[in-house]
Amino acid sequence: MSRQTEEPDAPDRLAADRGVPGRGPRPLDPRMAVVWTVQAAAGATLVTFAVLSVEVVVRLAFDASGERLSWPTGLGAVAVAALGALAAWRLPRAYHRAWSFELAPDALELRHGIVLRVHSAIPYHRVQYIDIRQGPVERALRLSRLVVHTAAATSDASIPGIASDEAQSLRRTLLERAGVGDAV
Repeated sequence: MSRQTEEPDAPDRLAADRGVPGRGPRPLDPRMAVVWTVQAAAGATLVTFAVLSVEVVVRLAFDASGERLSWPTGLGAVAVAALGALAAWRLPRAYHRAWSFELAPDALELRHGIVLRVHSAIPYHRVQYIDIRQGPVERALRLSRLVVHTAAATSDASIPGIASDEAQSLRRTLLERAGVGDAV
């Protein structure tokens, strides 16, 4: 046999290594930065329209009173749009770089946060069930979010940015380690 048929190719080997204890933290799928960018841009757009609406109402109120404002209508909205565009471009990528998870021997470990770094560990024996969720942008990009539910609702966790074709196997692995049956 040739060497190529004996060893799996690199992507298959990487897929086999995912979720194995001792392999270290695993980053989110890079497409998750796109999801967060779209969400941030949508939020920035809504805020921009709200600011523009307020500016128009203020302009109309001043015009009705006979006074003139010294700045043009929309100046505040342009500033908000520029700041929103910058934030929508930079923050999701920084947040993506800060996010990782690891299937440690005893617990699921999550690390995330830009300013406030969070490192949480959910012991497998605390896991009760796991949902797989997708928003419209995640669905379009074939990504899923695993929501890990524990006995205490305050310790529930979510892992975004899992490729949809891997989400079910990661869910099964976590449930096996938790000793919880998969009733789905």
